[in-house]
Amino acid sequence: MIYLAQMITHPLLLEMIRREQHIPLGMDSDYLIHVALQGLFGKNQFRFKSLMGTQPKGRVEVLFYTRTPLDELQEALKRADVTHQSGVERLSQKEIRLQKGWLVKIHMATCPQRNVTRGGRVNVVPPGATAEERANLCLEWATDRLNAIGYGEIQDLYLDNYTTVNTYRNTHGSKDHHYHQVSIPRASFGGILHVEDPVKFEDLLLTGIGRQRGMGFGFMSLLRNLA
Repeated sequence: MIYLAQMITHPLLLEMIRREQHIPLGMDSDYLIHVALQGLFGKNQFRFKSLMGTQPKGRVEVLFYTRTPLDELQEALKRADVTHQSGVERLSQKEIRLQKGWLVKIHMATCPQRNVTRGGRVNVVPPGATAEERANLCLEWATDRLNAIGYGEIQDLYLDNYTTVNTYRNTHGSKDHHYHQVSIPRASFGGILHVEDPVKFEDLLLTGIGRQRGMGFGFMSLLRNLA
């Protein structure tokens, strides 16, 4: 069983976390949300999506998949830092009921990178690639990762947008909150997936695909069932 949780946060929560963690002003807000989720609900590696402008007075709407029921999330919230608790104005969830044979229309924003030796990573798209090469490389990368889950099969998949994002990243092993500026690729995909194994499709929703989940990448939006 899997749930889609919705959390509405006060804008001061993210500013509080930024100051506590000495995070640079230029850091993308999604990283602040990543830190907030870990602080509120433990070290779970949530794939999440932030929605800006959907709530009044600068509130931020955060969506994330979880197998944890709402009452357990609420209990975890009670154990969190009191000042952080006050920044969560609403927490709710709904069950995602998947069925074998569904054709699901999806959208996802990912970070197309590959692991290399010694813990490094490289962008899938090399500098100077043409638009056609970029699309082919990104689609090959996404297809490999989707197929590895074993949930079913791809009916349609297309590259919706590709760009680079300038942000900051915490230096590995840094205990003094040292950050350095990085540029990371952002590839958005749309498509239709055929669900043959609902449990493995749940795994796909939970794990997402690609790196940089702390930056909000890899969350898969389910738009509708076409079956």
